[in-house]
Amino acid sequence: MLLNSEQILKEEIIIPSEFSNITQVGIDLSVRKIERIDGGGIILKNKTLINPTYYIDLPIEEQNVTFNDEKLNFRGWFLLPGEYVVHFNEKIKLPLDRTGIVVHRSSLYRQGGYINSPLWDPLYQSGENT
Repeated sequence: MLLNSEQILKEEIIIPSEFSNITQVGIDLSVRKIERIDGGGIILKNKTLINPTYYIDLPIEEQNVTFNDEKLNFRGWFLLPGEYVVHFNEKIKLPLDRTGIVVHRSSLYRQGGYINSPLWDPLYQSGENT
């Protein structure tokens, strides 16, 4: 069963940031940092090894752009096709009886974006580096 935004906030599963968007069916998370993945990992029988040097920080870009004939002051990331790690502003804290997953909104999907979220186990907590 999925929880709605009221239930998520009441159980303090997500601690919103100033950029969060509370919707009827959930909470839109906001981006703190994006890293491009420029390499792979090694999968062993008992664990996965990840080389942290394959994660490249993408700086926030600031510029004026024209989008749909409207001039905008853009501050964010232009993403080319590829794989990325997205770090959120919001804090996540799952209780023992909950499991979490991120689902993308249709606006991201209509741009060709797709979120392939890991399954967050019960008692998962995001830290400063997630």
